Amino acid sequence: MRLGSTTTLPREINGDGLIVGDYYTDTQHGFLRTADGSITTIDPPGSLETVVDGINSTGEIVGGIYDGKDRYVFLRKPQGTFDNFKVPNAIRTYASGINNIGSVAGTYIDKNNMWHGYLRHSDGSILTFDPPKSMSTAAECLNDSSVVSGYFEHRKHGTVFLRGFVRFP
Repeated sequence: MRLGSTTTLPREINGDGLIVGDYYTDTQHGFLRTADGSITTIDPPGSLETVVDGINSTGEIVGGIYDGKDRYVFLRKPQGTFDNFKVPNAIRTYASGINNIGSVAGTYIDKNNMWHGYLRHSDGSILTFDPPKSMSTAAECLNDSSVVSGYFEHRKHGTVFLRGFVRFP
């Protein structure tokens, strides 16, 4: 895909044919491929590694940044501006996707190395959640009604099970 890339991973395509994903050279970079085939590298300011996780119908792109010390989420507006965020008190925050109203779902890790789900609304407010009995939660996707699905670990009689969940607004 890109001159010098060793691996290219498309991750999502929207209704206008815009494709986002990652490519690797000496490090990981995000990309946006338009329907006419032109490619733009998506590396937010300060990012040493970029992962692009999703794009919505308006062209907003969401992904992850590693700046050498921290992992957090970026939201790229169609005009090319970036809004970075992290769940409060998280040591790492990851995005899973963005819906057409601009809400972002993902997973964050707390200081005890426990995984939890979050939903960041388009106004910037963040809701965190865990299904009952969860030891570890991974929010994987969301729809335009902000219904989030994913999986969680829970322990019963000493055995760890993975279970799916659906979280309604």
